[in-house]
Order: sequence, then C-alpha cells, then structure tokens
Amino acid sequence: MQTQTSRVVPKPAPLTRDAVLAVVSLASLLGLTVLALAFDPTRPGAADLDVALAIQDIHFPGWGAFIDVSEFLSRPIVVALIGFGVAVGFTTLRRWLEAGLIIAAMLVRAPKLAINELISRERPTEATLEILRGADGFAFPSGYTTGAVVV
Repeated sequence: MQTQTSRVVPKPAPLTRDAVLAVVSLASLLGLTVLALAFDPTRPGAADLDVALAIQDIHFPGWGAFIDVSEFLSRPIVVALIGFGVAVGFTTLRRWLEAGLIIAAMLVRAPKLAINELISRERPTEATLEILRGADGFAFPSGYTTGAVVV
C-alpha cells in the first residue's frame, strides 16, 4: 500500500519596502547614467532644445488643440484651483499628509512666480534657441525643479 505525501510549496516572500526602494533606486541610477552618457557634454541643454524644436515641428490633426489645452491647464491660476480642489478632496477623506503635500507644492510656486516677475525674462523664440544651443553655464532653476525638490 502506497501512502501519499503532500509537498508544501513555499510561498514567495512578500516584497518589502526596502526591496522596492532598492530596485527603484537602482533603476533611477541606471536611467541617469544612460542619460549622462547619451548627451554631448560640450552642448549643455542641447537635448532639451532638440526636444522643444521637435515638439514645435509636430503637425497632425488635434495637435494644436492639445497644445492649447496643455497651455491653459498650466496657467498658474488653473494649477492653483486644481491643486486647491485636490487638497480639499484629501481633507474630506482625512488624508492630512497628502493634503499637506499638495498645499506645500502649491505654496512653493508663490516665490517662484515672484522671482519670475522680478527677473521678467521672456521665453526664448526659435531664433534665440538657435543662439542658446552653444551656450555654456547653468540655467535658472525652473518651477519644475523647485517643485520636485519640495516634494
């Protein structure tokens, strides 16, 4: 008479926060390394300019409307209203940390807007972009950079 033996298959260990953080960190480091190697260090900012010019050259139905909506949604008052609405939504859900982060991200825009008004530098035209292609040095930090640092 044969007896059946049951095999217990071990369950894989759940992903820990530290393991996920390690994978994300390594992926970020790899991505930054690829970016650093992909761009010509003798032309700082050239990749940004190339992308901006490529976007300007896109022509297909609906692209103009998409750009118009994107520009409207990125206006400071619209961003503030959307952010305020999201923060109110989080507070009604008693998600205080998320509401605080949204409010902090919105508040960081206030000094950025004030600095922009003081400096009053116009956005570059296509002719200016051609001149800036060979420019050396650092650029003034953008609002995206400032917001990313705060978050």
